[in-house]
Amino acid sequence: MADASQGTPEPGSAEALTRLFVVQVLSNPANRAILQRLPALGLPDAWLVAGCLFQTVWNLGVTLEVKNQARVHTWYEARFGSPYSPLHSATEGIDRFLVDGTCVGLQAHADGLRLYAPPMDWTA
Repeated sequence: MADASQGTPEPGSAEALTRLFVVQVLSNPANRAILQRLPALGLPDAWLVAGCLFQTVWNLGVTLEVKNQARVHTWYEARFGSPYSPLHSATEGIDRFLVDGTCVGLQAHADGLRLYAPPMDWTA
């Protein structure tokens, strides 16, 4: 697992904030264990997302729910009354999370972690 604390990025920079976020996420032993074991499952597009990440940073603790985002389109309309087109990747699913602050994912690789968050339009 990559050590997100290596090097000294400029305080307040995107790199510094990214490293701080990853360090905080990994401070939760459940998140760390999941990310360490995820590559062994052989799921090339598996991500630890949303609540496991932002709840650790904001509130600590973790609740784990396993979802197959590739199947959401098969049940979404019946449950919520509007269509949901099929996803082509897990990151496309992260892009569609309803709350902007939850649109984040960490993916484990043998050589470290990849953080994904879609660009947000913060203009009013």
